[in-house]
Amino acid sequence: MALTQRPPGRPRARPRVDRRAQLLKAAGAVVARNGYANTSLKDIAAEAGVAQALLHYYFDSKEELLSEVVMTIDNELQEEWKRAVAPIADPLQRIAVGIDSAAATCARRPEFWRLLVDLQAVSLTNPTVKARLHELSQRFLADVVAEVENVSRGLPVPAPMPPEVLAAAIVGAIDGIALQSLLRDEDAAPAFQALKGMMLGFAAMSYLMAGEQPPLDHLVSLLPPIG
Repeated sequence: MALTQRPPGRPRARPRVDRRAQLLKAAGAVVARNGYANTSLKDIAAEAGVAQALLHYYFDSKEELLSEVVMTIDNELQEEWKRAVAPIADPLQRIAVGIDSAAATCARRPEFWRLLVDLQAVSLTNPTVKARLHELSQRFLADVVAEVENVSRGLPVPAPMPPEVLAAAIVGAIDGIALQSLLRDEDAAPAFQALKGMMLGFAAMSYLMAGEQPPLDHLVSLLPPIG
């Protein structure tokens, strides 16, 4: 079969650049290196290899741009977590894998948590940033509520409190561990392992409430070795 030839003299079409995605990626890279306070639009433009005026075409301010960076990273991390637990039917293993995913995120993407904390401070005086962070918080909470409901359906007896309450406690614990690890400049992994142990212990109560023996060997296998 003959190949269709490009007419002589006509330039080859170039792939279209997603400028918004390019700028968000550049902003994420700069803030990861420099932190929020030391990141400027000029730095981001240089990282992206574009004129600074292009940033103002897409974003009204540094705060709006970095809020969008947080939302973009959060989308990526949420999708990673959902993919990790999606094939797992065992409710106890879903708990363990979910917390392990949060711990891995905290270790691998510290810039996300640093930027989130900085933007929370900005949100006290910036309604636009506050609205974006509220959207992010509500979305994360809704996803955790759905996961709590999923896990609860796999246990002998549902949890004795509303999924929304449990989800709020889990979200607060994850955010708190990440924040404390930043403030203390410490590894967050041990605290996440402790949280996993507490959540598995809470889930084990479901078996006792149903008059069943909790699967102790399975529970222990989901925790790291002691010592």
